[in-house]
Amino acid sequence: GIMFLADDVRARYITGEILNPADINELQKPESRVSYEMVRRELRMVCKSQSLAYLYVYTVDEQGIRHYVVTVAADDELNKAAEAELGLGAISKEPILDPERAALRGETSDETYILNNRFGRMVSWVTPYFDGNGKVAALIGTDVSIEVQNSAIVKQFLILLLPITGIMI
Repeated sequence: GIMFLADDVRARYITGEILNPADINELQKPESRVSYEMVRRELRMVCKSQSLAYLYVYTVDEQGIRHYVVTVAADDELNKAAEAELGLGAISKEPILDPERAALRGETSDETYILNNRFGRMVSWVTPYFDGNGKVAALIGTDVSIEVQNSAIVKQFLILLLPITGIMI
């Protein structure tokens, strides 16, 4: 896979600071709507500040069905669509991918994979989100558009290459 930028790692750390693993079950209760909206707002700020297209938290049951806890997008229109389609309580029966299986086993990885679905062509990364007992409480996923990722790679390449060639910008 393609290595993600350090910003994505920071986004995952910040997500952990915003959303406590114990909150995952709590947020799914109807009386927690205010807390849920606060978590969505804060995660959306992370999404925007780290140049992520999407950031999402979900669980996977024994049948391999995804149960979304929260999904946010940096773009206003895409954020509305993400909340409507993959917000709290939404499920997805699409087949579980190998990186998700690894994360469900508690494995962490810097490797990314390419998703090409109704949300666009994305570089994606998923990681386990552990509870206080070290068990996987949920998965955290992030998507970055291919165009944003490629632009960042070219920029990093130029930053490294230009001093070697002596070309000044």
